[in-house]
Amino acid sequence: MSPADALPPLPAELNDPGYNAAIENIVRWTPVFSSLGERQPDGPDFLCIGAPKSGTSWLFSNLACHPTIWMPPIKDLQFFSSVHLDGFAPAATLNRLAQVAAARAFWAGSLHLDEQTRGAILDTLGWIETNDLTDSWYRGIFRNKGVDQVAGEIGHDYGILPRAGIRHALRLNPNLRVMALLRDPATRALSHARMICAAHLAPGTALRLDDLWRMVRSDDFGLLLLYSDYPRWLLPWRGLIDPNRILVDYIGRIRDQPLAVLERVCLFLGVPFDRRLFNVAEIPVLVGETIDRDSSELLAYFRHGLQRIYDEMERWMPDIAEQLRNHG
Repeated sequence: MSPADALPPLPAELNDPGYNAAIENIVRWTPVFSSLGERQPDGPDFLCIGAPKSGTSWLFSNLACHPTIWMPPIKDLQFFSSVHLDGFAPAATLNRLAQVAAARAFWAGSLHLDEQTRGAILDTLGWIETNDLTDSWYRGIFRNKGVDQVAGEIGHDYGILPRAGIRHALRLNPNLRVMALLRDPATRALSHARMICAAHLAPGTALRLDDLWRMVRSDDFGLLLLYSDYPRWLLPWRGLIDPNRILVDYIGRIRDQPLAVLERVCLFLGVPFDRRLFNVAEIPVLVGETIDRDSSELLAYFRHGLQRIYDEMERWMPDIAEQLRNHG
């Protein structure tokens, strides 16, 4: 039996080629999660604030491969969104605990890790599982960060935080760096709708265009569109943080020049770039479900409904509007 055969299987939602390749890369470049010495429960040095379905899972999988970057052993902590977005905490807690259970099953059975590294990962997972949702709890998640590592997390809900949530993050680290990955608003919304609809289907069931149209008429649709409203949620972040500490990139660049995107991210975070660390950079992560029929009419419907967003981007964020035309 090979070491890989001894690993417990990932849950179905994480059984993705890009995710699995990233896990193998993490193992290959250990220590990734191991502490290099002193404990520093200081919170993150950077956040990626979204947007959903714009490359955040890809970014997590790749940043976790860099030995100078400390990432939590699960992607979605959703701390600030649980505290500052009404109604988010219950679903975020269930999602967080499900990810902890899946990660614990994977790492506890891994034959690739030394005991110190495995212990640090399991210790972090145990701390996350206490689910205290206080500043001390959140800082404690990062206590296994090494003294020469930068730490960060990815929260796809963080982009839509109110200003109180942004100020909360800045109180924990006034020098916080922020990344945002964006995508054409209508295309992003359609991809998000596909993901939500597919999550409610029985295994092996094809995603139908009719399901997406029903989604458009549901109560969830307004929140789904909010994630595409970049002027509404990105301008407050830009207003409260020095522009030199905000990096915006685009899914088209991730698709066409993934290593160039990662080099730019490394430069932004102040860590060395080595393409050998990112041998899964060109593997897509969590690609959406295929729809049974052409969805161009639905995409046009989204574009029409989001026209205000396109207009406001041209007026208030012309730099981002231009980049989305080229790379969104």
